Amino acid sequence: MTEANCKSELNNIIKQYEQRLSSPRLNPLDEFDRLLPTCCPGGSRFQQQNFLTFFAGKDLLYGMREQLSNFGKCDFRG
Repeated sequence: MTEANCKSELNNIIKQYEQRLSSPRLNPLDEFDRLLPTCCPGGSRFQQQNFLTFFAGKDLLYGMREQLSNFGKCDFRG
């Protein structure tokens, strides 16, 4: 690549980056409110074992802590 091509591509990359910076950002609290129903019982993330895909293992274990403690030697502190 020539110096001119490199400079041109560099300018393109910078312009794309600046466009992403200036795009409207989502409000995290609005996103939380929007997604919360999908994470509750009856939500799409609970159907057909989707919870195994959408929730981290540590969160699943925490949710099962009472049931697991009934097995004995399990100590879950939250």
